[in-house]
Amino acid sequence: MRIRSSNPYFGRIEKAQGLEATIGEEKLASYKGIFLKTLLLVAVLLISGLGSIFLFALPYNIVIGILIACPIVALVCAIFGSFNLKYASFLSIIYSLAEGLMLGLLTYVLDRAYPGVGIVAIIGVGVVFLVTFALYAFKAIRVSNFFVRLFSILGVSIFIAFLLSFLISWLAPAAYAAIADNFWLMLVIYSVLIIFGAFCLILDFDRCHQIVIAQSPKKYEWWAAFGLIISIIWIYIQILRLVTLITGRRN
Repeated sequence: MRIRSSNPYFGRIEKAQGLEATIGEEKLASYKGIFLKTLLLVAVLLISGLGSIFLFALPYNIVIGILIACPIVALVCAIFGSFNLKYASFLSIIYSLAEGLMLGLLTYVLDRAYPGVGIVAIIGVGVVFLVTFALYAFKAIRVSNFFVRLFSILGVSIFIAFLLSFLISWLAPAAYAAIADNFWLMLVIYSVLIIFGAFCLILDFDRCHQIVIAQSPKKYEWWAAFGLIISIIWIYIQILRLVTLITGRRN
């Protein structure tokens, strides 16, 4: 039974490859290959994030321009990467670089206002990753049809909530501000988004497993790593928002 991942990259793999064994392929995808490529993307993310601190020496307008350009570049890489396996390695590195610069700048600003939120968010991502991996590896959570249906409902609900949030912020700014200022409501929302990201990882681990056992070509390791780094970044952003929320209330 094939399980469809929530991550668009693994969904694209399923369509393009069908996850059928490749006969006569000399180099096949492996767990080690996916792990090393994911580790490389994480390293690029962290290095660019740390390097972004030096950007504050630049004029204010340039820093704002970088903050605007980075998510656009990342989005373009994600879109083209999902359609073009040939350039997945290059696009995944550029994606991680752009996200690292953006998140590094934002984390630096937040950490100046609320010391420690950055490191707590990084540790939180590591904990979520290890826990979800352990749950999947020891089969404490099984990726069943029910799990996928439940996750799909959650994903659609979150998407609709984002659209409604955007409309409310545009049509009724006062109401949006009241919602954003509700500590307990935002606490629940951020927690749900973190859980959603954890479920993404579980489904993505399962997809990586299927790629390996199906003996897919080694080039799919980059695609798998690309999908995983997207999930990791999602979780980091949500944990950073949650930690900032809680720290801000304490202060």
